[in-house]
Amino acid sequence: MKIDEFMNLIGYSQTAIETYYKMQVQGEEYLLAKNLYYADEDKFLQQLKDKMQENYYPALLFYFTNFALDLYPHYLKEGFTKQEFLDTFYDLKIWNEMCILETGICGLRETGWLTSHMHAGIVRLGRLQFQTDEVEEDIILKDRVIKAGTPILNVHIPFGGVMSEEEVNKSFARAKAHYGEKYVHIESWLLDPTLKNYLPKNSNILSFANRFELYKKEESNSIERFVFRVIKENKEEYIANSSFAKTIKQELLKGTKFYSGYAITTTNG
Repeated sequence: MKIDEFMNLIGYSQTAIETYYKMQVQGEEYLLAKNLYYADEDKFLQQLKDKMQENYYPALLFYFTNFALDLYPHYLKEGFTKQEFLDTFYDLKIWNEMCILETGICGLRETGWLTSHMHAGIVRLGRLQFQTDEVEEDIILKDRVIKAGTPILNVHIPFGGVMSEEEVNKSFARAKAHYGEKYVHIESWLLDPTLKNYLPKNSNILSFANRFELYKKEESNSIERFVFRVIKENKEEYIANSSFAKTIKQELLKGTKFYSGYAITTTNG
């Protein structure tokens, strides 16, 4: 796959494509940078920041776009389809748009999240993303304990699109077909148990949450990023374009606390 095809297929805007070519480096300089990134990511990022200064975010767009395309043969070798590879790296488009929204600069800044992509540790299978991992500390459930070190899949929900029960079922079935029967772990605002106070019983969000067994919750502002796309100190500034967003905004203005829930299920869904 050529770079122009890749950028078009993941939905880069013309501005993002122009930024890529403006920041382009080739040959030995690119290979040295790539080798440094995989050997010492922190050093790579710091050196790039020192060198590029105000062009740091645009330069990250160039490098991460190339690092992603370089992984294409690996994803195919691992048994994923071309479309699953493209769906996975659609995140580059999403986080480019977030960078523009939050900073006014065309580039990338979510290096912590995108690092998992660049190490081929995450894949989007339909509506959901799955990431191989292991339990860090014992998870204590009502009837059992999942021991630290147990292999798991972390599941993530990308921005955008309907999260219907049918689409979620397809994602879980694809994950089971590829990874086998495994525990699936999630940490998300979608698992906030207080959401049942603001959503109808037939909500896709509640249907998704009901797949999991909740074992912990922590106060979080994650819902603000996913509902409003950016976190603001002054909650009056939020633009609410749906009844759900209007409700969340009203609750935030009242001082209501929201949470991220931690929960577990299996690839059987």
